[in-house]
Amino acid sequence: MLVAIQSYSEHKLSVGFLEARLDSLTELVSETNELRPIEWAADESIVFRSDKDGSTNIWAIKPDGTDRRQLTVDAGVDFRGFCVTPDQKYIVFTSWRNGRSNIWRARFDGTEYTQLTDGSADAFPQCSADGRQVVFQRGIYSKPEIWKVPVVGGEAERMIVSRGKWPALLGGDAGISYFRMSDDKWMIDTTSAAREAVSTSFPVPQILEGNRVRWSDNNSKMFFIGADGTAGNIWDLDVKTGAITQVTDLKRQRISDFAFSPDRKRMAVISSVVTSDVIMVESDDR
Repeated sequence: MLVAIQSYSEHKLSVGFLEARLDSLTELVSETNELRPIEWAADESIVFRSDKDGSTNIWAIKPDGTDRRQLTVDAGVDFRGFCVTPDQKYIVFTSWRNGRSNIWRARFDGTEYTQLTDGSADAFPQCSADGRQVVFQRGIYSKPEIWKVPVVGGEAERMIVSRGKWPALLGGDAGISYFRMSDDKWMIDTTSAAREAVSTSFPVPQILEGNRVRWSDNNSKMFFIGADGTAGNIWDLDVKTGAITQVTDLKRQRISDFAFSPDRKRMAVISSVVTSDVIMVESDDR
């Protein structure tokens, strides 16, 4: 007789309005494999990663659940980020399609694949507000640095002198934020648009989970995923006061990624629930 634990995950893409704390979301997609990362494009399409066709590619769906369509084919899209340029001309994504992690570009219709970087480990691309540059992390497991490369292709160059990882764009093309280790503590630094010096620096919230952060339009608040018991929700941090406020109110699910609609009135989230059962297998041999 054998007794074991059998577990499986259910991953969901859902949408809700930001008028109040979100405790009810409308489910659009449900699959057994990971759906992150996620972005919201200018035409209101929600863009996400899925292996529904047997390989990891980028898909899009309308916020009412209609018009689901596959955008890339055999792109080998990694979970370490992608972005859509503001004019929706390009999708920029992390891929192992050449045997190592690099940043690639494709048109939004999934055509014209172009490799933008050739480092040994490039990931977490962020498309600039003007659509001309892609900010990314070079070095995944050791010595991470913040670099940038033109979206049309060209030489990549280092942006930040210090070590840094997990870049995020500030609102209004005001600069970027990134994570930095200082005295054995994780800090979040922000830089001006000129990228000449650190503008602000503050400790990572203790409840922060993962590496996804997004900023309000005026950069007064930073939104992040926070762990709270068996649930993982979206919280916001007031940069001036340090106060944190819960935005979503999921009870059992854990959020792994989120994105705001272009008008900032809605939020799309990727969440998951792990279900475990005890099973018993008994041999018929006598």
